[in-house]
Amino acid sequence: MIKRFKILFVITRGAPEVDWLLPILYVLSKRNEIYTLFTSEKSYFSVKKNSHLFNKLKIINKEFYIKKKTDNLLYKFFRFLIVPFNKSLKVNRIIEKLNYKINDTKKFYKKKKVINFDYAFLEYATNSGISSNIINNQNAKIIYFPGTSYPIDFKVGNPYLKKLKFFSKYILTNVSIKKNRLPKILYKKKIFNIGNPKMEYWWIKKFKKDSIKSKNKTVLFAYSSRFNLVNSFEKIKLEKQFVMLMDILTSIKNLKIILKIHPIKNDPYYKEILKKYPKNKWKISNNHLLFLSNSCDLVISEIGSAAVLDGISCNKPTISLWSETSLLKETQREDIFKNNIKAKNTREFEFYLQGALKDPNGSIWKKQKKKFDEFYSLKRNSSNKILKMLKYFD
Repeated sequence: MIKRFKILFVITRGAPEVDWLLPILYVLSKRNEIYTLFTSEKSYFSVKKNSHLFNKLKIINKEFYIKKKTDNLLYKFFRFLIVPFNKSLKVNRIIEKLNYKINDTKKFYKKKKVINFDYAFLEYATNSGISSNIINNQNAKIIYFPGTSYPIDFKVGNPYLKKLKFFSKYILTNVSIKKNRLPKILYKKKIFNIGNPKMEYWWIKKFKKDSIKSKNKTVLFAYSSRFNLVNSFEKIKLEKQFVMLMDILTSIKNLKIILKIHPIKNDPYYKEILKKYPKNKWKISNNHLLFLSNSCDLVISEIGSAAVLDGISCNKPTISLWSETSLLKETQREDIFKNNIKAKNTREFEFYLQGALKDPNGSIWKKQKKKFDEFYSLKRNSSNKILKMLKYFD
C-alpha cells in the first residue's frame, strides 16, 4: 500500500507563491494530503481575492490555518520589550524560545489531535523562525521553492542571497545552476530543477476553460505600482509614463483596458491617476493572469514581469515596456527568457500596439511564441518530476 504523505504548504507573501507551486501541489494531492498555513491575514487575502487561484487551492486542500496578528500576542509583546537587550547571550536564548512559540506550526488539529507533517514547502525567503520551528518541532522535511516564474539569480555576490537562510538541503529551482558556480548558500544542497509548471499546457488549459471572450478588443495591462518605493523624481517619471500609456490606450475606439495590479507592488496612487479616464474604458481585475491572458487580445507589461511569460504562454501578442525607475533594470543573464518585443518609448509602443490589434497572428508574434516555446520546452509535464523526487528526500 502506498503511503499518503501529509504535506504542509507555508504561504508568506501570498498569491505569487501559490501561483508557482500550485501545479506541483495539484499533482501531489492525488496521492497525498495537502494542508496550508497562511503566516498572516494579509497573505490569506492576497490569495483569496484571486478567485481562480484560491478556488483551485481549496479543491486540493485538506485544511487551512491562518495566523492572525492577535495570535501569541503576549509572546510578541514580551519579545518586543527584551529585543533592545539582545546583546546578552541569555536574552538571545529567551528571544529564540519566544520565536518558537510565535512561529508554532502545531495549530493544525484533526479531531483534537496534532498533525505531524512529512514534508513542508516553503518559499526561499520564508521567515527563518518558521523554518526553524518546523525542523525542531516537526519531523517534516523542508523543500524550498522559488515562488516566481523568473529564475532567481544564484550568482555569487547577489545581495538577495544574503536574505536567505535554508534550514534544509532540498531546493527546487526553475533554472539549471552550474555546479562550479554555486554560491555558499547552496553548498551541500540537493538541487532539483523543476522548470515552470504553471506555464505548461496542461495547467494553462485549466484556466482556458473558464475564459470569456469579449466582443470588443481587450488589452490586459499588468501593472506594478511602485510609487511608494521610489524618490520624488522617479515618482514623477513613473506617473508620466502611466499617463502617456493610458492616454494612448483610452484614445482607441472599442478598446477595453483590463488592469491587473501586482499583488504586492500595489501602491494605491495609481487609482488617483485612473480617475482622469472614463470608467467605461477600463476595469481593475483580481482574476488570475492566465485567465485574463486567455480572455484578452493583447498583453502589456514591464520587463522582468511574470505577466510577460503568462501572456506569451497563452499565445497572445505581448509587449514589454521600458523602465522609468532604477528599481527595474533589464538583466543580461542568458538563462532568462527575453521578450523580443520591447517598446523603448511611446512611439514604439503605439507601433506594436496597432500591429497587435490589427494582425495578432503576424510574423513578429509567431516568432515571439516560437522563441518562447524553444526556450522553455513546455510540452513536458515537469510537475510529475516531484512525485519521483520525493523518494530521494530522505
